[in-house]
Amino acid sequence: MRFVTLLALLPLSVNAASTLDPSTHQHDHSVEADSNISIGAMASVSVFSKGAVESDQLWRIPGALMGGHATPVGKGARVDHAALWGQYKISPKWDIQAKLAAHDEGTGELSPELQHLQFNFKPHHKVLMSVGRMSSESTPSLSHHQGSVAFNEATLMADTLFGRHVHDAGVRINTQLNQYLDIGIEAWNGDFFPASKGEGAQDIYVKINKDWQDWNIKTGAWAMQSQAVSRGDDRYNNSGHSHTTATSTTPVDVLFTGDTKLNGVWGDIGRSNAKGLTVGMQYEAAVSKSTGSLADSTRKAGYSNQYSSYAITPYLDYKKIQVSYRTERLDLNNTVMGGGANIIATEANLKNSRSPKRDTVQASWRLTPSLSTSVAYTRDKTLTEKAESRMSVGLQWHDVLYKH
Repeated sequence: MRFVTLLALLPLSVNAASTLDPSTHQHDHSVEADSNISIGAMASVSVFSKGAVESDQLWRIPGALMGGHATPVGKGARVDHAALWGQYKISPKWDIQAKLAAHDEGTGELSPELQHLQFNFKPHHKVLMSVGRMSSESTPSLSHHQGSVAFNEATLMADTLFGRHVHDAGVRINTQLNQYLDIGIEAWNGDFFPASKGEGAQDIYVKINKDWQDWNIKTGAWAMQSQAVSRGDDRYNNSGHSHTTATSTTPVDVLFTGDTKLNGVWGDIGRSNAKGLTVGMQYEAAVSKSTGSLADSTRKAGYSNQYSSYAITPYLDYKKIQVSYRTERLDLNNTVMGGGANIIATEANLKNSRSPKRDTVQASWRLTPSLSTSVAYTRDKTLTEKAESRMSVGLQWHDVLYKH
């Protein structure tokens, strides 16, 4: 069954974070009601028994055009993400948020950047307008960082469809229609995968958060369109933007020009009892369709694709302990047309007859309100049909350092 059919049949999907997660949208640091200034910090460290590929190999999923920040996990320890954030309430209607972050994306070194700098304005108590550099609110996968979600690895969906995470200059208008329902629209500069800088991207989303008897239901749906001109794989071919160490082979820089349309659903449904036990399931699914052309230095071919992905995560949360199981899959279909189609398809690593899969079992413990740790076992069939196994240990810390 195609995943697009799955999208139509399942109204709920998974939030990338879990109930043990410090916050489902870690980038959204709101000033507390009694505070005008808040300053906080977070950090995430992980250790892997084995990398997704060897240190001198490329991580290119067969059948997928990739880019952005989608780099493989490596053997050993690394600081996944570290950040210092702050928010200042200028007036009851105005506030400003900023976030300085550093992350290791394959180089073994931390690369600091001003990840967020946004102004928020409330012209009405149910309307919030934001402008600046920020993350998308449309779906949890667009704001992935290991420090802000429960699992030590990003989903295949986030890596393939979005280049792992999105931080870009843009404008957002969010309207709270009632106590359960939010709707929003966003417009972006396009400095993120699958768009290209200056070409733009736009999205619309709807979110529902409702308690019903002993159940808590969070769900949402979204749609995005993006434009790209001569978009390559920045991970390996752009020396000014590359996040990876030198590899033995540099791939041919195949450039995509065209439009990409994405849509998806997500959600988290859980039931809690008075003894502190929560049983739930999370689900996220998305479809991406691109049309345009592919070109290398001498050839050009017509191109279209349809990528579909899902991640399903049942979980059991008891007091300070959570056990969860995440299963995920990609369905990758590409069509390359024209005289140079065969060569370009080979150069772009688009020849593929299988669906990548990955399964992860993870146990997490909340050691203190600010500190948690996790142990995970992953069985990975992303690159080949033969399963590769690895263990990982993660440590996540987050806290509010100052408020006034």
